[in-house]
Formats: sequence, structure tokens, C-alpha cells
Amino acid sequence: MLLSLIGLSIRPQIIASLLLLIIPFLVFEVIKGKKKKELFLLSAVILLIFASNKVYTLTKPDVQEYLTWNTLSTNLRDFPAIDYEKHAKEFQELGVSENDLSTSTYWLFAEKDALNNELLTKIQSVRSFSEKYSFNVLQMISDYFQNIILTSFLIVMIGWFLFFKPKKFYGWVLPLVPFALIGALFVRQRVVERVYIPIIVSFLIFFVYYAPLFYNKRKLLKKRGIFYSLQLVGMLASMIWVNSVGQELYWFPIIQSSMVSEYHDVVEKHSDKLLVFGGYGTLVNSQPSLATIRRKPDQLIENTTTLGNWQTFSPHYYQLMKKYNVEDPSNLLSSAIDKENILFFWSPSSGNMDRVKKIMKEHYQKDVYFEEVEAVTSDLNLYRLRTGEGR
Repeated sequence: MLLSLIGLSIRPQIIASLLLLIIPFLVFEVIKGKKKKELFLLSAVILLIFASNKVYTLTKPDVQEYLTWNTLSTNLRDFPAIDYEKHAKEFQELGVSENDLSTSTYWLFAEKDALNNELLTKIQSVRSFSEKYSFNVLQMISDYFQNIILTSFLIVMIGWFLFFKPKKFYGWVLPLVPFALIGALFVRQRVVERVYIPIIVSFLIFFVYYAPLFYNKRKLLKKRGIFYSLQLVGMLASMIWVNSVGQELYWFPIIQSSMVSEYHDVVEKHSDKLLVFGGYGTLVNSQPSLATIRRKPDQLIENTTTLGNWQTFSPHYYQLMKKYNVEDPSNLLSSAIDKENILFFWSPSSGNMDRVKKIMKEHYQKDVYFEEVEAVTSDLNLYRLRTGEGR
């Protein structure tokens, strides 16, 4: 419970989303359950969490700046990509280059002097109303049924009504709540897994808990043999579904070592240096799988980062920068120039090198190049960032 409250205090938006989801249950408790005292206590806890979060952020300017950046950064990546050519005139007037948009969108932002909150605000300002919101119902329906998770949720809720009969009208309306919220995500063009999956899971928890109050088994299911047989069929269907989803969606990991020995050898060989990876996937593949119950502190790798991920500018990020004596952690790129202790483990074909060169040229009028330090694989090498035009 304590950990839940701490988590909610860090991300108060979760409370707002959860409240929208459980309003029907709260209304039921007030009207039918007469639990006004409990509702008052819940409201007090929610207000306390919001207030504690606000007080903390007001006393921490760096946290305020990070939260602003996090919101702007999230909007930029979660919502539909902005077409630079479509808004070229507006961007030119705002002083935003095509490289600024590209680097800010594709996880290259560990350079605050160049890629700051002001730049992100300018980028967001070009979105028109139609680019932020969509009311194309036919397209929404098509996109919904192309999503295996959302389609499965719909099938589950339809199946519920085949097996259970609502006692009153309230039982028919209740399941519409999560679909209304998911519909709002389609309108806002923010149908991302980390948003709609918590909506589904949270709703199902409350729904199953309150189900006996709103539903009765249909007559056919009152026969024990039929009821257990249907449960068995449902379990088998669920197993088949999980297996099929696991092959399609990246966030269903297979718990086995995905370590690439060449990557891991590079990390260990240069353990006294900070290695900046070109992508999070490559970073993960550089270390042994830790997807086990037992802790393996001796296998943790601490000298790696990227030029942009959700930990960038976090306390852990700044601790890492301090450990490797990075001169200006908020500007990792600038701090890496001509430094022997910062190496880049990148692919020349990724385009990241050209983006970095353009950042330095456009924002600092400085020429830089990547000097190869060590060839690792056919497509990934170690580089050092140098001043000059290179060879």
C-alpha cells in the first residue's frame, strides 16, 4: 500500500485516469452502499497525494523543469509524427531545423542547450487541431480491430454477456466505461500500450470484484458440468491467444539470454569509460539477462547509457555522469568532444552521426566528426567524438 501511494505521488495523472474509470463504482457505493465515510477518506487521500506532489515540485526547480520536459517529450513521441515539409514555413520562422525535429523525435536529446524545453514547445506549436484530434469514426473502428489486445478485450466483454445476465440496466452500461476511455484515446491519437492496457486491467479488477452485485449466471451455466467445461475452453483459448500475441508484440519478452557476446566484451573491456549506445535494444543486448527471481548484482553493467531514454536527466542519470566525470551532464554531446573517457558504440548506417554533426554545426557553429576507436562487428564500432571536419 505504501509503495502504491509513493508511486501515485510521483505520477498523479494516474489518479485522474483511475478516477474516470471507477466513477460508476464510486457512484454505486454512494447511492446503494451508503459508504460516504469511506468515499470521504478516499478523497482526502487523493487530495493529500496531489498536494504533497505539488509542494515537492515547487521546492525543486530541476524537478519542475524535468516534468515539463517529460510532458513535452511524451507528446512529441506518443502522438502522430510531425511532417517537417508540411510545416516548413512555420518551422523556419520559429528557427527549428529539420534536424532539430528529427533528433527530438528519435531519442537524441541529451543536449539541453540545443534541444531544450523551448525548442520542444516550438515544435508542438505547429500542430493544428486536426493533427491533435481525430474524429474519423470509420478509421477508428478499422484501427481498433487491427489491434489484437483491444479486439480481444471486446470479445471478452461480449462473451461475458453470453454467460451472465445483468440484474438491472446498470449492468448493461457499466462495461461501456473502458470503451469510452479507449475511444477518447483514439480521438486524441494516443493509442499506446502503456495507456490502454492499464485501463483494461484496472477496469477488469473492479469489474470482477463487483460482478456478483450486478450479474447472475444464465440458466445454462447453473449446471456445474457445463460451467466447468466452458471455463476449461476459456483457459485453453487464453493460452493460445497469449502464445500468438507473444510472437507479435515486442513487450512480451521471452525470458532467455539475448546477450550478444561481442557487445558484452566491449562493455567489459572498456569498463573504465562511459559507453554511449546508439539504441536501447543494443544496450540491453550487451548484458546478461536479469529476468530471474534471484538478484545478480555481480552481472549488473553500470558504464552504459544512450543519448536519450526515459532515464535521461533523472537522478540515476546524473549519478552516472558524475561517476565518469562528465563535465556538463545536461549536455552530454558537448561534454564528450575530445574526451578520452566517453565512447560511442554506434552503427555508421543509423544516421545518428550525421544528426550529431548537424546539432553541433547548427547550434554551436562547430565542426565535429567521429573517430573510429575499434571495429566490433560488421555494422557496429566504437567511436570518439572529435573537433574538426575529420578525414
